Amino acid sequence: MKTKLFLTCLILVLVNLSIKAQQNALDFDNVDDFVSVPAASALISGATQLSMTMWVKPNNLTGAWPDYDGFGGFRNDVDADFYLVQLGSTGIEGRFRGTAGVAYTISANNLQPSVWQHLTLTYDGSMLKFYMNGQEATSIPASGTISNQSVDFLMGKLIYSITNFFFLGQLDEVSLWNKALTIQEIQHIYTCAINPSAANLLLYYKYDQGIAGGNNSGILNANTSAGTLNGTLNNFGLTGASSNFVAGVSTPVNAINHTICNGQSYQFGNLNLTTPGVYTQTFTTSGGCDSVVQLSLAVSTVNTAMSQSGITLTAALAGATYKWVNCSNNFSAIPGAVNQSFTPASNGIYACIITFNGCSDTTICKSVTTVGIGEEHKSAITIYPNPVTDILTLELNGINQTGVLTLNDISGKAIFNRELAESDFVQVNMSPYSQGVYILKYRNADVSKVWKVIKE
Repeated sequence: MKTKLFLTCLILVLVNLSIKAQQNALDFDNVDDFVSVPAASALISGATQLSMTMWVKPNNLTGAWPDYDGFGGFRNDVDADFYLVQLGSTGIEGRFRGTAGVAYTISANNLQPSVWQHLTLTYDGSMLKFYMNGQEATSIPASGTISNQSVDFLMGKLIYSITNFFFLGQLDEVSLWNKALTIQEIQHIYTCAINPSAANLLLYYKYDQGIAGGNNSGILNANTSAGTLNGTLNNFGLTGASSNFVAGVSTPVNAINHTICNGQSYQFGNLNLTTPGVYTQTFTTSGGCDSVVQLSLAVSTVNTAMSQSGITLTAALAGATYKWVNCSNNFSAIPGAVNQSFTPASNGIYACIITFNGCSDTTICKSVTTVGIGEEHKSAITIYPNPVTDILTLELNGINQTGVLTLNDISGKAIFNRELAESDFVQVNMSPYSQGVYILKYRNADVSKVWKVIKE
């Protein structure tokens, strides 16, 4: 069996045909820096789907109240919320609130301080979803639309009541859409870039202005690469290594993990992989966007060891799913034989198909030839009646040794087990058991005998 890697950079509508790495970013000082786009909520008024993406490098290592960090979005806490905010050192909160005033809040705890990471918040009319580095992190049901047309789109700041959540860190590649981006589109943005002419893209701030760390005091606005609404730069120093344009994020390595079963292969670019390891490939779309993908491949094996004790077969692997089969009958399944151990009702050749962690493998076939054959003894052991309705009698006929009597169902599961002292006969009440075939076994130091018992 072969599985394949489906490349995240094949959605060409989102490819920027020339950019392979981002340039500048914008640094925020956590004091008063922010970017505002006045009344930008008019762009999403009545929209049934929304998305917001951004690269963030948060540098607030504590973030305790009231020093939460607003990454960006809309927030008036009444009827127009669509935002992302950092809570604590690793917590993230996203929210959608529409005209009805119902707040749908999503949260995650996977933020990495002082590291560039890609965040996406989407709303498709029924679900609010949050993505981290191209992978869905969490989601909740949500509904409604935003009709308020006078709320500002903010970056590097959000307002809660009278408290300003200023951001400490850097933002890059902030975008706003009136569609719910798919997982494929999100992964493409994460590994490549955004096409400024992509459909449903409303705002796109690349922050590729000025000179990184230089004197940029003459720049007053953050230019949008989509739409017409530039953002206003508020309170930035625009010189030096902070509160200014700085070096941005580079296109990342897209790390993926995959597990195959022993005997399967995995197609990774031009590699057909069957062994575990870490592999790296660079995939280039026709538009020239390089996507570096690092694959960590694991191979899962199933322990197929099996033991035999008398006529009972036992798979060594515990906690798996078992299906005992008849090797002589085209490996057909034996009805009801789904336990770790199996005691056949007749002689034959048997194996077990074991499934564990999504992988299946088959044991070797083992021959059972002694069903119903007991060791000879000077006194015969008899059972009656057979078939039986209620009481089954076992006559030992003078065997003066302690022995063990066991009754198993057809799958091999023991349902009755008793140690017998010296006795002439033993009675087993079969009334509680369902109709069907059972295996009765008697063993002592000298005797081992098995009977097939039919319960009517």
